Amino acid sequence: LLWQTITMASNLRIRINMRCIIPITCLLCLLISYVNTFTVTNNVCHHRHSKNHKHGIPSFFALHSSTSGISNSSTNSSLTDGFTKKKKAMKAFQKLLYCNKFNEAEEFLIQNDLTSSCSVMEYTILMNGFVKEGNLLKAYDNFARIAEPDLTAFNSIIFGLASHGEPEKAEILLRRFEETSSKERPNEYSYKPVLFAHLNTNTTAGIKRGLSLLYRMEDLHARLGHDIKPKLD
Repeated sequence: LLWQTITMASNLRIRINMRCIIPITCLLCLLISYVNTFTVTNNVCHHRHSKNHKHGIPSFFALHSSTSGISNSSTNSSLTDGFTKKKKAMKAFQKLLYCNKFNEAEEFLIQNDLTSSCSVMEYTILMNGFVKEGNLLKAYDNFARIAEPDLTAFNSIIFGLASHGEPEKAEILLRRFEETSSKERPNEYSYKPVLFAHLNTNTTAGIKRGLSLLYRMEDLHARLGHDIKPKLD
């Protein structure tokens, strides 16, 4: 490179100062060295990328991206599968329920951990089924599983207990219903079964309890405006 520079300068008849040629020559050498290094590095990287691509090996960022996609995909898939499985289980439970297979429906409900997914209406149907069979224990167990019983649920269990000779237990639930903080309040159909159950005992204690309940109905109607005013029937 130095010789070419001197020859070019002599051909052009330019006086060359050696103190200027040496620094320029060094600078040109460094520049050429840098260009050669960059070219070699680039070729090596390109060769590795081509080799990885040929053998199906993704780069780090591609691998990270694909791993994240697989993780998210598997999570979403497991959630979807769980929801679908639970939905199918609920349909199977409802089929047993509406076929009046109450014992099988309750066992299926517990085994498949569906107690929190069951609606108040479904629990009420289950309770009424056990009440008709005379199984008050299972009827009350299903009532106890309801987080927030409504008017129909309370009336069903109260009627079940009262109509099967348990007026005292029915009245306990009735008082609980009176004290509940929900928007719904007992109606006349909440009190009638308990009142008649007390009177049908044909005992002095039963008649006194019936009269006490009748007076309480009048008091609640007068004070709180509940629609439970005693009637002739």
